[in-house]
Amino acid sequence: MQSGLNPLSIYYWQAILKRFFFELFKETGGRRQNNKVMAFADDWVNYFYQNEDLWPVTHRKKSQHSWRKYDYDIKQKSNLFNLDSLYRNMPKKPFTKGRKQEFEVLMTYFWLHNLVGDGEGYWQEYLSKVLPTLKQE
Repeated sequence: MQSGLNPLSIYYWQAILKRFFFELFKETGGRRQNNKVMAFADDWVNYFYQNEDLWPVTHRKKSQHSWRKYDYDIKQKSNLFNLDSLYRNMPKKPFTKGRKQEFEVLMTYFWLHNLVGDGEGYWQEYLSKVLPTLKQE
């Protein structure tokens, strides 16, 4: 099974996790925690966007742009942004434990609104699929 992560990439994202979550866990204020979680999610999708080697093969589409080999298939139903591996390695604190889906929602938002655009209106379609499952938890 190919994880899509090379040793240098693993080292880099572990460093990101340590830096953001160490600071996050030192803080006790909810607003500050939320800001740092959002900053982490935004930074992760930016890093992920720039490093196609992190993308699972099943999530790659041949790009229609000459400057990029692949486009990321945001409409995949599982493991968006390699979140399975990323979440497994996150420290489990009360505000992260059981919140994998919320991380995916944040990352999807940043991906569509800060990086690639949402010309197809996928954000609303995504929310209509995800929000009912979040309300059940």
